[in-house]
Amino acid sequence: MSGNWLRKSVVGLCLALLPPAVAAAQEEAQPGRSLALDTVVVTATRVEESLREVTSNVTVITEEMIKKSSASDMSQLLRQQGFDVSGFNAGGKQLRLRGMESPQMNASDITSRVLVLLNGRRIGGPNVDFIGLTNVERIEIIRGPASVQYGPAGMGGVVNIITKRGGEKTEIMAEVGMGSYDLERLKFAASGQSANGVFDFSIGAGQQYRSDYKTGKGWVWEGTRDGNRYGFNVDVGLNVQEGHRFGFNYNYYGVFGSECPSYDVSHRNPANPGFGGLTTHDATNSNMAFTYDGSTEHKAFTWHGRFSFGTYEDKSDSLNALGVSTWYSRTTMDLKNFTGILGYDDGGLFALSGGLDYLVYEIDSASTGWGVTTVNRPEYKDFGAFLTGKLRFLDDSLIFSAGGRYDTYKIDSGGTGGLQETQSMTNFSPSLGLAWLPVDWLKLRGNYSQGFKMPSPSELWNDNENYRPNPDLKAEKSKTWEIGLDVNWEFFNAGLTYFRTKWDNKIIAQSTQDRWQAINLDGATIAGYELALSADLGQAFHQNFTLRPYINLTYLPTRRNEDQNTVKVNGFDTLPNTSKMTMSYGLDFVEPNIDLMVNVNASYAGEKMSQDWSDPAAAATAVPPYAAPWVNYTPGTVVDMSLEKGIVGFVDMGKLKVRAEINNIFDKYDEGYISYPGPGRNFYVGLKYVY
Repeated sequence: MSGNWLRKSVVGLCLALLPPAVAAAQEEAQPGRSLALDTVVVTATRVEESLREVTSNVTVITEEMIKKSSASDMSQLLRQQGFDVSGFNAGGKQLRLRGMESPQMNASDITSRVLVLLNGRRIGGPNVDFIGLTNVERIEIIRGPASVQYGPAGMGGVVNIITKRGGEKTEIMAEVGMGSYDLERLKFAASGQSANGVFDFSIGAGQQYRSDYKTGKGWVWEGTRDGNRYGFNVDVGLNVQEGHRFGFNYNYYGVFGSECPSYDVSHRNPANPGFGGLTTHDATNSNMAFTYDGSTEHKAFTWHGRFSFGTYEDKSDSLNALGVSTWYSRTTMDLKNFTGILGYDDGGLFALSGGLDYLVYEIDSASTGWGVTTVNRPEYKDFGAFLTGKLRFLDDSLIFSAGGRYDTYKIDSGGTGGLQETQSMTNFSPSLGLAWLPVDWLKLRGNYSQGFKMPSPSELWNDNENYRPNPDLKAEKSKTWEIGLDVNWEFFNAGLTYFRTKWDNKIIAQSTQDRWQAINLDGATIAGYELALSADLGQAFHQNFTLRPYINLTYLPTRRNEDQNTVKVNGFDTLPNTSKMTMSYGLDFVEPNIDLMVNVNASYAGEKMSQDWSDPAAAATAVPPYAAPWVNYTPGTVVDMSLEKGIVGFVDMGKLKVRAEINNIFDKYDEGYISYPGPGRNFYVGLKYVY
C-alpha cells in the first residue's frame, strides 16, 4: 500500500512541477541524463549531429557520470540510471526499453528486441552484464525503434557504448581494490597521441572476481559466485591528413565460472527444498574492426567504411543437487559486418545520410540433456540500405526529418532440428520526425517510427526433446509515435516524453502438452512516460561546487497483451516481467577545491507480473507443460553510494585518490526476479592513480 502511495506521489509531483519549471526557464548543459542541446551524438542517424536536431528521445550517459557511479559493469550502470534491468548471475542481466527486452542465457542479438552496439557496430552478444566500464567515454541510448538506422533487433531501442580515442592530452588511470565477498578489482587505462598528431591510441583493461554473496536477509546464498571477469579494449588510429583516419579497434570481454543456484525457496516455503543444484556459465565476446573515416575540407561531405568480425561463445552447464550434469549447452556465433556510410551537411537547408550494411551470422550450437544431444548450425544473412534526411527552416529552429530502410534476409536452418530449410524475407521501415525550438533553451519534438524483428532460426526450426518447430512464424513489427520536450536553462534541465507502441506478431515460447513452441501473439500495446529532471544548485547560487539532485523515471500505465488465448491461460493481460515503473533518484556533489566527488543513488523497480517457481506445485511439475503460478510483486528500492577523494598530488606526475563504495546501503532484499535475490549490503575500497 505504501509503495503505491509513494509511486503515485512521485509521479504526480514531477508532472505537476514540470510546467512552471519550463515557464520559468531560459541554457546550460546538465552533467547527466538530459544534455545541452548542442551536444554532438552519432547514434540517432549514424553520422555526427547536434542533439538539438534529434526528434526522438535520446539519453547520453557521460564519462563523468560513469566515474561517479558505484557500478562495475554496464547492467549496474543502466539500473542506476533508471532503466529496467533484472536477472541473475549465470545467464546475465536482461535490459528492457519501453517494455521490450534483450535476451538472457546463450542468445545472440538476432533474438533481441534491444540492440547493444559497441562503437556503432554489432558484437553479437546483447547481454549488458558482460560489458565492463573501463575506458568507456559515453553511452548513447535511443528509446524506441531504430530499425531505419540499424535494421532488426532495435524495436525497443539501441544502446551504443562508445570507447575513448586518444587525444592531445596524455591520460593514465590505474585502480586496485577489494571488498565484500572476496571482491577483487583491477583497472587500467591509457590514451594519447604522437606529438605531430599522426598516431593516436587508447587502451583499457579490467579484471574482477567475486565469490558467493549474502542476501539482504543476511545469509550466504551458495552458488552465486560471479567468477572471474576480464575486459580489454584497444583503439589505434593513423591520421594521414586532416579529415582522414584509418583505425583499428579490438574488444574482448570474458566471464568465467559465473554461477546461479536453483530457486531460493527458504524465505517462502521452508518445507520445500527447491530443485537444488546450480548452473555454471562461461561466456566470451571478442571482435575487431578496421575503419576508415574521411571528410572534405569543410566537412560538408563525410564518409565511414568498416569491416568488423568477431566471435561470441557461451557455455552453460546445469548441475543437480548431486553435482551431476542434467543439461549442457554450447553456442558459438561468428559475426561479419560490412558497413559503408555517406553523409552530406553544409549547415544549410538540408542534410542527408545513407549507407549499406551486410551482416552474416554463422551459429554452431549443441545441447545435451535428458539423454538427447542436439546440434544446430544455422546461418543468418541481412543486406540493408538506408537513407535519412532533414530540412531546416526558420533559422534552423524548425527541423523536419524522415528516413527509410529496406532489408532483405536469408535464414538457413543449417540442419536445426534435423531440417534443411531456407526462408527469405524483406522489410521496409520508415520514420518521420519534427523538432521545434521556439527559444534556444526549449525543444519540442515528435516522432513516428517502425521497428521489426525477424524470427530466429531456433524459433523457426528447433525440434528436439524440449521444443517443437514452427516454420510459419511471422516477423515481429511495431509502430511507435512519441511527443516530448527538452529544457536546458542555466542550472535546470528537464526532459519529458510520452510514447505509445503497437506491437504486432509478438513471438513468445508457449508451453504445449509436452514441449515448448514459438508462436506469434495477436499483439500488445505499451504506452507511458519518460521523465528526467535535474538542477545544479551550486551553479544556481554561483558557487564553485556542484550539488545536483536528479530524478529519472519511466512509468508505463499501459503494458497490455492483446492475445486472448494467452490472457485466458494466464488469467491476466499484463505484459510479463515488465515493471510498471522504474526510477532512479539521487544527489551528485563535486567540490574541486578539495578534490572530492560523491554520488548517492536510489534505484526503484515497481510492480510486475512474474512466475513464482518456488511454489511446491511448480517444483513437482518441473517438466513441460511448465505451470508455475503468476504473481504480482514489487522488487523495491536499492540505495548505493560512491566517494572519490584526492589524497596525494605529485608535481606534473598525476594524483593518488582513494575510492569507496557502499552498495545496497540499507541491506534490502533485492529481488529482480522472484527467488533470485541480489547481494545485500556490500563494500569496496580502492586506490586510484590518475594522470
